[in-house]
Amino acid sequence: MSFASPVWNKFVFPTWKPFAAKNPATDSDSTPDAKKSKIADSDDKDKIKSGLPVDKLDFTGDNGEALLILLRIAHLRFQDDPATLPYQTLPQVAVLYDQYQCINLVRPWLPQWLADEETSSLKSSLENWLFIAWVFGKEKVFKELATRTVQRASYQITEPMPDGIMKVRMEVVNQLLEIAHAKIDKCLQSKESLCRSDAHNARPGDCDAMVLGSFIRALQELGVLPKVAANRMNIKILRISIEELAHKLSTLVIKSPYSQCSVSPLKEQIVEKLRSIPDPVLDSHRRHMKEQSGVEQ
Repeated sequence: MSFASPVWNKFVFPTWKPFAAKNPATDSDSTPDAKKSKIADSDDKDKIKSGLPVDKLDFTGDNGEALLILLRIAHLRFQDDPATLPYQTLPQVAVLYDQYQCINLVRPWLPQWLADEETSSLKSSLENWLFIAWVFGKEKVFKELATRTVQRASYQITEPMPDGIMKVRMEVVNQLLEIAHAKIDKCLQSKESLCRSDAHNARPGDCDAMVLGSFIRALQELGVLPKVAANRMNIKILRISIEELAHKLSTLVIKSPYSQCSVSPLKEQIVEKLRSIPDPVLDSHRRHMKEQSGVEQ
């Protein structure tokens, strides 16, 4: 086990004081790593003579099925490991392999376990497959899912998530909101009219007032107004995806006696912004996945 994982090596040969098997509450190190390692009972002479610094490793906090797969490979019991893994098991396996830094141990099995990765990753839980691709170095799947996550995920993601992806999402959300705020500011300062029928409208001012009023009301109902700092953003906005927010802003219900004035005044700018969403895959992500996949840089 010490050869299979650098983390396990530390558990077997700890630099901290391991827990005593019978009395873990006495004077042992209380860190999570220390709790993994347990020394032999003082009356168990055979185990003490083995020469190993610890007698037991405690993995009760890990997923049992995923841990069994890992241990079988580490102990060369290849015939007992499955040729394929169901999706439900893959995230658990990825968590342990990431936690114990033993990607080299399982790399020969990845072509079988991830044989249909490009299609399965689009059918199952978006966040889980993103993490699976991250751990196992599947850059093509990771890039596609990272982009989809930015566009379609809500703020409440509880799955493991590489740094930077949700930051891009929040940047785009703020940019969409700023489009709406800037439009309102211009209109309130009388620098821009929302009436698109003034060329053949005898009373464009009345139309503009009606459009502006319904525009403000629609933004209030959506949670875009009143304008607040980013860290106090309306919970309605936080709970919806970029795609949904963009759709709502582009299809605001605007009241006007003229059909050409009943279109959301934000539609063109929103569409343009969606075409220029930044790439959420960072250089650090690419370097990490090359290392995980075993590709020389």
